[in-house]
Amino acid sequence: MSRTHTSAPIHAWRAYLLIALLSACGAPGSDPDADGPDDPGPDPGDVIDRDPTGPSELPPARAPERLSAQQIHASLQVATGQTWAGFEDAAATLGRPDYTQTTEEGRQMSVAFETLVGDAARATCRAAITADRALTVDDEARAILRGIDLDAPDAEARRANLRRLLLRFHGHEVIADDDPRVTPWLELLDAPIEPSDVSRTATAADVEAVRWEALCVGLATHPDFLTY
Repeated sequence: MSRTHTSAPIHAWRAYLLIALLSACGAPGSDPDADGPDDPGPDPGDVIDRDPTGPSELPPARAPERLSAQQIHASLQVATGQTWAGFEDAAATLGRPDYTQTTEEGRQMSVAFETLVGDAARATCRAAITADRALTVDDEARAILRGIDLDAPDAEARRANLRRLLLRFHGHEVIADDDPRVTPWLELLDAPIEPSDVSRTATAADVEAVRWEALCVGLATHPDFLTY
């Protein structure tokens, strides 16, 4: 009887010791290979080889990519409010797969691509200017000539509309007129009209319209519009 009472505490003590040992094995910092508070770390005198400038070439995932044929078509429609009538005839050259001979979207830059994009920009921008001139100056349905009176050009109205178009075409929110992204476009719009620019069939308003059309084409063929 006394032997049974004596062994019970011994068994309990052994169980407690086993639990303590298992807990110690699983405790944080018990791994001798892990860095603990006593790990001195690298020697302050060691030279760590790091490239301060990073890789010379960006990984493929970060490189700018050209818009697909369908994206170009849709982007022009959103920016100018006009549909490019020649898209279907040019889609294959712009890289749209026919799923017969090719199933991959072509995104290469080429002379043919630049030519077709220029044709598309000129067609949609010209149609947009024509449509805008049929609307009143304050009509918000105007896509390109928003707030622009071709018969009485105003410098502040030009700058405000240019800032809006840079946001519309390129996604650039420009606030200051001296922003370098604005300068070349302002030079195009602010150039004085030469007498030779105006003929019996072309008025000063026509010349002003041509300038905005040229600006529209420039924005639509710019790399910031064609890549992402």
